[in-house]
Amino acid sequence: MASAGRGGLAETGDRAHRALRGPNPQKAENLRTGRLLAVADPSIVEAGREVAAIGKLYPQKCRVISNALVKESDLKTMLGAYDLVHLSVHGKFTAQEPLLSHLKLEPGDADDGQLTAAEMFGLPLQNTRLVVLLAIGVKAYQNKDLSLSFADQDALKMAAMFKAQEGVLFNRVHAEILTNEQVTREEVIDKLDWMNRQSSQGDVVVLFLSGHGSLSKGNYYFWTHKHDPQVNPERYDVKWSTLIDGLTAVPGTKPILFVDSCRAAAATGARRKGDEGLTEALKDLKQNYQGVFFFAASKDNEDSIEMDSLGHGAFTYSLLDGLKGNADVPPKDQIVYINELGNWVRAQVRKLTGEKQHAVYEEPPEKSGFQPFPIFVLPKR
Repeated sequence: MASAGRGGLAETGDRAHRALRGPNPQKAENLRTGRLLAVADPSIVEAGREVAAIGKLYPQKCRVISNALVKESDLKTMLGAYDLVHLSVHGKFTAQEPLLSHLKLEPGDADDGQLTAAEMFGLPLQNTRLVVLLAIGVKAYQNKDLSLSFADQDALKMAAMFKAQEGVLFNRVHAEILTNEQVTREEVIDKLDWMNRQSSQGDVVVLFLSGHGSLSKGNYYFWTHKHDPQVNPERYDVKWSTLIDGLTAVPGTKPILFVDSCRAAAATGARRKGDEGLTEALKDLKQNYQGVFFFAASKDNEDSIEMDSLGHGAFTYSLLDGLKGNADVPPKDQIVYINELGNWVRAQVRKLTGEKQHAVYEEPPEKSGFQPFPIFVLPKR
């Protein structure tokens, strides 16, 4: 018996059961997003019950085929309409030529009923999950008094973490990174447009910001490399609404915003995390952008010094640490969900800073249909 997912991966025997049922049923239920096709070989005693049970997790968006073995040609035609495909059928592994390993389906006029691993790479998987990531970090400012220590590395490390999920949880990870002198108002807006061109319904869209920010005349601005406190921020900096409009422009995506924004104490040169206006920006987010998952380094104008011992601020360090597996709460299932990461970051930032800094995690309201979803799959041990 074999089980196949949207990425064309297959597992056999008991491993397939464990992969689908998982050691943590409560977390498995949170995967109930998207459209499911569940197919069973009726000659396998448990297969019908298995796909029926899985189908109950998707009561409004599921098609179960278990009364007859589906034809290979019919399956290939149907795949493009679904986000998740579960096949409970016989399969054969060919050790000498793995790409000839196959799942056994009903043969048709134009095929042999053997869906090989090689054929899976050419299947019409239009709904394959993607991540589109824009990571921005400004360590070096044109005004050297504003410079930070780790903001560029924050962006680089976050992009690398997500890129490592390509071929694991997500089939593709499209990533663009802007650091230091590259971070101009024009370039940021161009890259937001790039995000929109790359994204489609069902994709995870991520915007990561590390640098300074502040409030001006009621509007929150993220400071670019050329920030000049003596001029109108519209000249060089990027307004909150521009950032969020860019993040949420494509309907049906899962937008995630990470803000490790800093407020410079210009008179002292101190590096202080947390920043003016983020609390007001969060209110705007809740009211006008209810589908966004929002992470921020701190709240209520709290201070947070970049931590040389960690090589990051407490917030980004906690994000990276959580994505490495520490956010996977017991019973551990090697999957980090978005809400697990949020809860981990809030707790860890408080711990690292001795309760001086309180990270923010906000998720969409339940009325919006929000359900936690996986953001990271950990390497098998």
